[in-house]
Amino acid sequence: MKQQNSSYTEKDSDKHKARILSVIKNRKSMSHNIAIKSRFLTCDECNGKVVKKKVPFKHLGVDLGRFDAEVCTKCGETVFSAKEVGRIEQISKEKGVWGLSSKTKVGVSGNSLDIRIDKKIAEFLKLKKGTEVTVQPEGKDKLAIYI
Repeated sequence: MKQQNSSYTEKDSDKHKARILSVIKNRKSMSHNIAIKSRFLTCDECNGKVVKKKVPFKHLGVDLGRFDAEVCTKCGETVFSAKEVGRIEQISKEKGVWGLSSKTKVGVSGNSLDIRIDKKIAEFLKLKKGTEVTVQPEGKDKLAIYI
């Protein structure tokens, strides 16, 4: 086992252990670990160098701002600290995009099936009664609704 640099403290170790992994890579969520090797942070997946910088963050197409993150210079993996994840969550709530998913049941209307859309989602999408939408299957277990 390699001896760690003396500037790396127990407090730093606790910070890394407590880190919430929120990874955005190519706009898809993934879960990877960032490990400390020698004096530098390195990416577990590609061994690339990890640097600290501010990165933009969007949720449901809404820009939430720029946040401090550790980003792999090789593969682009982005990891936010627990503090930054808290800030992202708070801003999401303030902008009304937090917790917009909901479960619903398929109902019957005449000879057709219908799906009810939660009021919060309808308000976010600015849907009103009579709005025309396109419903399209995107596989055996996924249904898309386009406005």
